[in-house]
Amino acid sequence: RVGFGPSLHPHFALDKARIPFAADREYDPRYGNSGHRPPPVKTSATSRPEPMTLEQAVWVDPGRMSGEPCFRGTRLPVQQLFDWLADGVPLDEFLRDFDLDPRAADAVLRVGAAGVCAAVAKNPDCASRT
Repeated sequence: RVGFGPSLHPHFALDKARIPFAADREYDPRYGNSGHRPPPVKTSATSRPEPMTLEQAVWVDPGRMSGEPCFRGTRLPVQQLFDWLADGVPLDEFLRDFDLDPRAADAVLRVGAAGVCAAVAKNPDCASRT
């Protein structure tokens, strides 16, 4: 006897093109999308998006995540970015895996670079020359 398995029966066939994923949607405050994530920046090939400030990229709440700094709109600790980079994971892969705005990672890395520069050169303005 020939039966219909879930993959052969027409009512069980999955059409992947019709399955909605949150990452595929545009930011819309009516649907939440975690409520705090900034909208994606649409740029032309000739313009660069405005960089984020650290305050726009990171949130800290002593009552949540034990007060650890996290990327805004997520519960992803900022330290995780540095851990992944230290393990040799490319930044693009980190951004893709966590659906993170590249400007947020850039803001964190800029502040980190400024901190290293200030600590080594004993000059707090040395990183602003980039």
